[in-house]
Amino acid sequence: MSKLINGKSKFFIPIVMLIAVLFVAIPSNPAHADFHDGIENLLDDLDDAVDDVGDAVDDSINEIKKVGRKVAEVAVQVGDKLYDFLKDMVQLIVGFHPSQLADVVTFSEDLCSVLPTVLENPKDYFGTELDFLEDQIPFADFLKEKVGFSLFDIHLPSGIKGIDPQTATSLELYEYNLYTVKPLSAIADMTASPFNIPAVLGSSLAGFCAEATEFYLSQQEGNQKLIEDIHHDLSRGGNNKNALFQLPNSADGYLEDVETVVIETVTTYEDLGMNVGRDVYKELARGQTNLDKGLYREAYKSFQSAYKKLTQS
Repeated sequence: MSKLINGKSKFFIPIVMLIAVLFVAIPSNPAHADFHDGIENLLDDLDDAVDDVGDAVDDSINEIKKVGRKVAEVAVQVGDKLYDFLKDMVQLIVGFHPSQLADVVTFSEDLCSVLPTVLENPKDYFGTELDFLEDQIPFADFLKEKVGFSLFDIHLPSGIKGIDPQTATSLELYEYNLYTVKPLSAIADMTASPFNIPAVLGSSLAGFCAEATEFYLSQQEGNQKLIEDIHHDLSRGGNNKNALFQLPNSADGYLEDVETVVIETVTTYEDLGMNVGRDVYKELARGQTNLDKGLYREAYKSFQSAYKKLTQS
């Protein structure tokens, strides 16, 4: 209070001095008694007013101090929560790399053709695995509820598309690697942050689909080479034949494939309206009978006879 009075004295002192001068200058006699009383009352009122102002200021200062302490408490609480949040994030980034997601999620070939849809709604396809993964992330629920952000949100690069591993051509696989596998792989490698989980998921799935496509293409190439070799072997004469063509599939041979080649060749001739003699059908039937009886060498000879009668007539 003394500080307040000292601070305000420059305003009150002149007024008080003026009143004191008037009080002394005017003679104290009954005629001026009322004036003197008024001066005394005015001084008392001024003193009370100064006290009231000081009390109000003291109360305001106390309230400000209370608010300040409350703000400080809230700031400490926010700081603690932020520290815990960042600590959890750092622990997560250090202790969990999203590439481990590939070991958690199981892919299947039927997902390859709908890859963009899978990445836009991953929990529809990998609900169990992703729920487990989300439980391991301390702040996943906080992000979803407070920030409206899901760990599994993703903005797909343009050009991302699916592929059917069993029917895709080499050109389609090339374009798939260029416009789908490569961009997703680049995004997945940018950071180890858990926010990168969707890109890692997409990159892993795209890589799986590309590998499946390569497998089927290699099979197709192998099958085509096998078919070419069978045609060549059937058209040859003499005894210089591939022994594997005279063994069944159960013995790691290709006799059933020889049968298929002969049947498909006959069908092609029929579709083209070309003549197929009865002796061709007879030899084909004989070969199938011998195959069923386990007479594999005789079966191959009958298939070869039918093939030659058809193609060399």
